[in-house]
Amino acid sequence: MFLDGVPPAGTGAFIEPYLEGVGFPECHCGSTTMLPEELEGWLMSTALRGISAKIHCTGDASVRLVLDAVQKVREAGLIEPKYHIAHGQFIHPDDLPRFAELAVTADISPSLWFPGGDRRSDETGPSC
Repeated sequence: MFLDGVPPAGTGAFIEPYLEGVGFPECHCGSTTMLPEELEGWLMSTALRGISAKIHCTGDASVRLVLDAVQKVREAGLIEPKYHIAHGQFIHPDDLPRFAELAVTADISPSLWFPGGDRRSDETGPSC
């Protein structure tokens, strides 16, 4: 599954906006390909069939969305399906322990966009 795109194109989904002045609209955070309810529905449907999933996520917002959906699958008592988050270079610190808690594998790729390719804001950026 592909849940977001890539940071250099502004299609990675982030909690904080991309940096200003690099070609993206003000307060641009990227977006996901599915709403939370849709992702949860897909993961629940496949989990009931015993099917695992690998989900492409480059931004911390998309990673969080997957972890939230997997949490609902686990709370429904479905512990067998395996979930992998592919790429995941950007993970909010609050979400790091959730990988172990939810038995989600972090399939981390090399940092393709470092140095200099990260167009997101830092903690001093605008609040949108």
